[in-house]
Amino acid sequence: MTLIHWQHIWVTNEGYLAISNVDFYCGIHNIDFADGSKFAEFSMRHIQMHEETIKPSEQATVRCDWMVRGNASIVHGDIAIGIKFHPFLIPYQVDRWFRFVAVPRADGIYQWMPKPDKT
Repeated sequence: MTLIHWQHIWVTNEGYLAISNVDFYCGIHNIDFADGSKFAEFSMRHIQMHEETIKPSEQATVRCDWMVRGNASIVHGDIAIGIKFHPFLIPYQVDRWFRFVAVPRADGIYQWMPKPDKT
């Protein structure tokens, strides 16, 4: 088993109004390992993190850790952070997903970077 550790990801409210009832989710789209094994099913889980309100320009920190089958280092990964919230004075809930891919650094450690829009 391999521990997939996500860096702390900061989520910032870049809007002009506060958001409320904020829940965070983690999702794995696929993970490829150096030994040829794969974790290819989409899997999502609720993070035990909830914020009542995030004001404009405020941040919340999200961290997800997963145990997946695979005993080698990661060569490719595609993950997502989901956020569900209520915009200020709006009666419906908004659901947004942000995708990230594993990018290897020069020291061999991978880093999660925003997934380009066209891939």
